[in-house]
Amino acid sequence: MNIVWLDPWAPIDQPKAREAMQSELYCELSASHPLFGLSAVAVARRYDQDDVLFELGDGRVAEVHLTWSRKPEPDPRWPRTTIFASAAVWAEERMRPLQLCSLIHFDAPLAKIEAGLAALGWGSEPVATLTREHVADILQRFASGEIDAATVEAWANLVEGREDIQFEPGHEQVVLDAVHDLANPVLQGRLENIAPAVLAKLC
Repeated sequence: MNIVWLDPWAPIDQPKAREAMQSELYCELSASHPLFGLSAVAVARRYDQDDVLFELGDGRVAEVHLTWSRKPEPDPRWPRTTIFASAAVWAEERMRPLQLCSLIHFDAPLAKIEAGLAALGWGSEPVATLTREHVADILQRFASGEIDAATVEAWANLVEGREDIQFEPGHEQVVLDAVHDLANPVLQGRLENIAPAVLAKLC
Protein backbone atom coordinates (compact mmCIF):
# COMPACT_ATOMS: atom_id res chain seq x y z
CA MET A 1 0.00 0.00 0.00
CA ASN A 2 1.75 3.13 -1.28
CA ILE A 3 0.53 5.85 1.10
CA VAL A 4 2.40 8.66 2.81
CA TRP A 5 0.73 8.65 6.23
CA LEU A 6 -0.29 12.01 7.63
CA ASP A 7 -1.19 12.97 11.19
CA PRO A 8 -3.17 11.68 12.99
CA TRP A 9 -2.81 8.42 11.02
CA ALA A 10 0.20 6.14 11.39
CA PRO A 11 1.05 2.74 9.91
CA ILE A 12 0.84 -0.36 12.08
CA ASP A 13 4.35 -1.74 11.79
CA GLN A 14 4.43 -4.19 14.68
CA PRO A 15 3.05 -7.66 13.82
CA LYS A 16 1.60 -8.10 17.33
CA ALA A 17 -0.27 -4.82 17.10
CA ARG A 18 -1.58 -5.75 13.65
CA GLU A 19 -2.75 -9.14 14.92
CA ALA A 20 -4.44 -7.54 17.92
CA MET A 21 -6.43 -5.17 15.70
CA GLN A 22 -7.46 -7.95 13.36
CA SER A 23 -8.44 -10.21 16.23
CA GLU A 24 -10.59 -7.49 17.77
CA LEU A 25 -12.28 -6.81 14.44
CA TYR A 26 -13.20 -10.46 13.96
CA CYS A 27 -14.51 -10.63 17.54
CA GLU A 28 -16.83 -7.68 16.98
CA LEU A 29 -18.31 -8.71 13.61
CA SER A 30 -21.81 -10.16 13.56
CA ALA A 31 -22.95 -12.37 10.69
CA SER A 32 -24.85 -9.46 9.13
CA HIS A 33 -21.94 -6.99 9.22
CA PRO A 34 -20.61 -6.05 5.74
CA LEU A 35 -17.08 -7.21 6.66
CA PHE A 36 -18.15 -10.59 8.04
CA GLY A 37 -16.30 -13.41 6.32
CA LEU A 38 -13.87 -11.12 4.50
CA SER A 39 -10.11 -11.14 4.81
CA ALA A 40 -8.92 -7.95 6.49
CA VAL A 41 -5.37 -6.86 7.27
CA ALA A 42 -4.81 -3.94 9.65
CA VAL A 43 -2.48 -1.43 7.99
CA ALA A 44 -2.89 1.84 9.90
CA ARG A 45 -4.65 3.44 12.82
CA ARG A 46 -5.75 6.90 13.84
CA TYR A 47 -3.96 7.42 17.13
CA ASP A 48 -6.39 10.04 18.48
CA GLN A 49 -9.37 7.70 18.06
CA ASP A 50 -10.17 3.99 17.76
CA ASP A 51 -10.27 4.07 13.96
CA VAL A 52 -8.30 1.42 12.10
CA LEU A 53 -7.74 1.06 8.37
CA PHE A 54 -7.99 -2.49 7.04
CA GLU A 55 -6.95 -3.68 3.60
CA LEU A 56 -9.49 -6.16 2.23
CA GLY A 57 -8.65 -9.11 0.06
CA ASP A 58 -10.31 -7.62 -3.03
CA GLY A 59 -8.28 -4.40 -3.05
CA ARG A 60 -10.79 -2.26 -1.21
CA VAL A 61 -10.04 -0.74 2.19
CA ALA A 62 -12.29 -0.32 5.22
CA GLU A 63 -12.04 2.34 7.89
CA VAL A 64 -13.42 0.80 11.07
CA HIS A 65 -14.18 2.36 14.44
CA LEU A 66 -13.54 -0.54 16.81
CA THR A 67 -15.65 -0.71 19.98
CA TRP A 68 -13.23 -2.96 21.91
CA SER A 69 -16.18 -4.93 23.26
CA ARG A 70 -14.34 -8.20 22.47
CA LYS A 71 -17.62 -9.78 21.41
CA PRO A 72 -19.99 -9.64 18.40
CA GLU A 73 -21.95 -6.42 18.25
CA PRO A 74 -25.72 -7.06 18.14
CA ASP A 75 -26.25 -4.06 15.88
CA PRO A 76 -24.70 -4.67 12.40
CA ARG A 77 -23.96 -0.94 12.14
CA TRP A 78 -21.17 -1.58 14.65
CA PRO A 79 -18.27 -1.57 14.52
CA ARG A 80 -18.93 1.52 12.38
CA THR A 81 -17.40 0.90 8.98
CA THR A 82 -16.82 2.88 5.81
CA ILE A 83 -15.59 0.95 2.77
CA PHE A 84 -13.56 2.65 0.02
CA ALA A 85 -12.90 1.37 -3.48
CA SER A 86 -9.14 1.61 -2.99
CA ALA A 87 -6.45 2.99 -0.73
CA ALA A 88 -6.01 5.91 -3.15
CA VAL A 89 -9.67 6.85 -2.84
CA TRP A 90 -9.44 6.64 0.95
CA ALA A 91 -6.35 8.89 0.99
CA GLU A 92 -8.08 11.49 -1.18
CA GLU A 93 -11.20 11.58 0.98
CA ARG A 94 -9.57 11.33 4.40
CA MET A 95 -5.99 12.57 4.20
CA ARG A 96 -6.50 15.66 2.05
CA PRO A 97 -8.99 17.40 4.39
CA LEU A 98 -6.75 16.68 7.39
CA GLN A 99 -3.66 18.07 5.69
CA LEU A 100 -5.42 21.18 4.42
CA CYS A 101 -6.85 21.82 7.87
CA SER A 102 -3.31 21.65 9.26
CA LEU A 103 -2.15 24.14 6.64
CA ILE A 104 -5.00 26.57 7.28
CA HIS A 105 -4.44 26.53 11.04
CA PHE A 106 -0.64 26.27 10.64
CA ASP A 107 -0.52 23.81 13.53
CA ALA A 108 2.56 21.81 12.45
CA PRO A 109 6.08 22.61 11.22
CA LEU A 110 5.95 24.16 7.76
CA ALA A 111 8.27 21.53 6.27
CA LYS A 112 5.99 18.75 7.48
CA ILE A 113 2.91 20.44 6.05
CA GLU A 114 4.67 21.01 2.73
CA ALA A 115 5.77 17.37 2.54
CA GLY A 116 2.24 16.20 3.26
CA LEU A 117 0.79 18.42 0.54
CA ALA A 118 3.40 17.21 -1.94
CA ALA A 119 2.42 13.61 -1.20
CA LEU A 120 -1.22 14.37 -1.99
CA GLY A 121 -0.67 16.46 -5.10
CA TRP A 122 -3.09 19.15 -6.25
CA GLY A 123 -6.81 18.66 -5.74
CA SER A 124 -9.42 20.11 -8.06
CA GLU A 125 -12.37 20.39 -5.67
CA PRO A 126 -12.45 22.56 -2.51
CA VAL A 127 -12.51 20.52 0.69
CA ALA A 128 -11.39 23.22 3.15
CA THR A 129 -12.20 26.89 3.73
CA LEU A 130 -9.74 29.65 4.59
CA THR A 131 -11.40 32.48 6.49
CA ARG A 132 -10.44 36.04 7.41
CA GLU A 133 -9.92 34.80 10.96
CA HIS A 134 -7.33 32.26 9.82
CA VAL A 135 -5.28 34.88 8.00
CA ALA A 136 -5.62 37.34 10.88
CA ASP A 137 -4.32 34.67 13.25
CA ILE A 138 -1.21 34.25 11.09
CA LEU A 139 -0.61 38.01 11.22
CA GLN A 140 -1.11 38.12 14.97
CA ARG A 141 1.38 35.31 15.42
CA PHE A 142 3.83 37.31 13.33
CA ALA A 143 3.20 40.44 15.42
CA SER A 144 3.85 38.48 18.62
CA GLY A 145 7.16 37.16 17.29
CA GLU A 146 6.00 33.55 17.15
CA ILE A 147 6.75 33.31 13.42
CA ASP A 148 8.87 35.47 11.13
CA ALA A 149 8.15 37.18 7.82
CA ALA A 150 9.79 34.44 5.75
CA THR A 151 7.57 31.83 7.38
CA VAL A 152 4.44 33.88 6.71
CA GLU A 153 5.47 34.25 3.07
CA ALA A 154 6.08 30.50 2.76
CA TRP A 155 2.70 29.72 4.38
CA ALA A 156 0.89 32.08 2.01
CA ASN A 157 2.64 30.56 -0.99
CA LEU A 158 1.41 27.11 0.05
CA VAL A 159 -2.15 28.44 0.23
CA GLU A 160 -2.14 30.62 -2.89
CA GLY A 161 -3.51 29.00 -6.03
CA ARG A 162 -4.80 25.82 -4.41
CA GLU A 163 -8.10 24.74 -5.93
CA ASP A 164 -8.81 22.46 -2.98
CA ILE A 165 -9.01 25.48 -0.65
CA GLN A 166 -11.90 27.90 -0.99
CA PHE A 167 -12.05 31.33 0.59
CA GLU A 168 -14.64 32.47 3.10
CA PRO A 169 -18.01 32.85 1.34
CA GLY A 170 -18.99 36.48 1.01
CA HIS A 171 -15.43 37.63 1.68
CA GLU A 172 -13.54 35.80 -1.05
CA GLN A 173 -11.81 38.86 -2.49
CA VAL A 174 -10.68 40.13 0.90
CA VAL A 175 -9.08 36.79 1.78
CA LEU A 176 -7.62 36.40 -1.73
CA ASP A 177 -6.04 39.86 -1.57
CA ALA A 178 -4.60 39.21 1.89
CA VAL A 179 -3.03 35.91 0.85
CA HIS A 180 -1.60 37.54 -2.28
CA ASP A 181 -0.11 40.37 -0.21
CA LEU A 182 1.52 37.95 2.24
CA ALA A 183 2.88 35.73 -0.53
CA ASN A 184 4.45 38.57 -2.51
CA PRO A 185 6.49 40.89 -0.28
CA VAL A 186 8.66 42.00 -3.21
CA LEU A 187 5.56 43.41 -4.92
CA GLN A 188 3.50 44.46 -1.90
CA GLY A 189 6.16 45.53 0.59
CA ARG A 190 7.81 44.16 3.70
CA LEU A 191 5.43 42.38 6.04
CA GLU A 192 6.20 44.57 9.04
CA ASN A 193 5.11 47.56 6.94
CA ILE A 194 1.94 46.15 5.36
CA ALA A 195 0.70 43.89 8.19
CA PRO A 196 -1.41 46.55 10.00
CA ALA A 197 -3.24 47.51 6.81
CA VAL A 198 -3.82 43.88 5.76
CA LEU A 199 -5.09 43.03 9.22
CA ALA A 200 -7.45 46.04 9.23
CA LYS A 201 -9.05 44.86 5.97
CA LEU A 202 -9.68 41.44 7.50
CA CYS A 203 -11.61 42.80 10.47
